[in-house]
Amino acid sequence: MTRKSLFHFALVGVLWGIPYLLMKVAVEDFPPAAVVAGRTLIGASILIPIAIYRKKFGGAVLGFKYVAFYALMEMIGPWILITTAEQKINSGLAGLLVSTVPIFATIITSLRGDHSVWEFKRIFGIIVGFIGLILVSELKACRVTAIPFQLPW
Repeated sequence: MTRKSLFHFALVGVLWGIPYLLMKVAVEDFPPAAVVAGRTLIGASILIPIAIYRKKFGGAVLGFKYVAFYALMEMIGPWILITTAEQKINSGLAGLLVSTVPIFATIITSLRGDHSVWEFKRIFGIIVGFIGLILVSELKACRVTAIPFQLPW
């Protein structure tokens, strides 16, 4: 892996993980629906001008019923569930639960007939990513008090 690839990988990891921490902080002061509405508004305010600039917004408007269904099933529904869950669980566990999506996607895709999802490289990536999340969550949950300094997580 080149330095540039490693940098991009780390950047995606940080950008992917930050929302869960921010949701955990936000649900202390705002109801989950308000947090989801805020996330959606921020995303829309960034993506709609880009779509308009690239002249792709009209297609989204014409297919509104499909876009709305997708938004409900892939964004609003899961975000409400995750944000509500973060009132009771920590953000690491929420991230761990979300990380099961590729596992279920692989199983469902395979059941629908696409067996290319069982390639070694794909399964290896899913397993390594999931083990990494488990390790991060466990290290955070099991702070060692015998160490004379505070762990950063």
